[in-house]
Amino acid sequence: MHLLKADSHRVMPWKNGKGVTREVASEPLSGDPNGRFLWRISLATVEGESAFSPFPGIDRTIAVLAGDGMQLTVDGVKQPEMQALCDPFPFSGDSEVSARCLAAPITDLNVMTFRGHAWHRVQRHAFDGYIVLRGVKALSAIVFTGACTVRVDGIELAAEGEDVLCSIAANVDVHVSAEHGSVIYFIEIELLP
Repeated sequence: MHLLKADSHRVMPWKNGKGVTREVASEPLSGDPNGRFLWRISLATVEGESAFSPFPGIDRTIAVLAGDGMQLTVDGVKQPEMQALCDPFPFSGDSEVSARCLAAPITDLNVMTFRGHAWHRVQRHAFDGYIVLRGVKALSAIVFTGACTVRVDGIELAAEGEDVLCSIAANVDVHVSAEHGSVIYFIEIELLP
């Protein structure tokens, strides 16, 4: 288990200049000459209107963490507006997707898994004061949206917004506390046989 601080995420500008992705963690597809991944967790800053890059064969989930919100259009169908700290929205990387920020730039969470090789679930947890999470999958992570204290097996860590706690072992209790109400996103990833 390790806490990846927001300022340590690898920064990758989008080709269209309309955003920046900060890769948090990923696992490459072994032996793949095209550089595909089994799974990836990233944060992105999006501004204005932009088409998403296609990711054929990838299952995706997105949630807006900060900003005035955005609206996706998926395969020509406008989706409900997503405000900051919204529920996660799953969609296929095979789809044609564009985003429109409602006002100022936003920051979003993106989780992607290679269909047939890996599976993921993203859950939003709003809590006042204290919550205990237990992952049952081999790969789990928590994305923080504000200041929290994390305790696992006697280890205590201080997390801030956009920090990510990765590599949480299965069946381990993760105690998260915050002085004020907070929202965290709990990610579970399973590699398929």
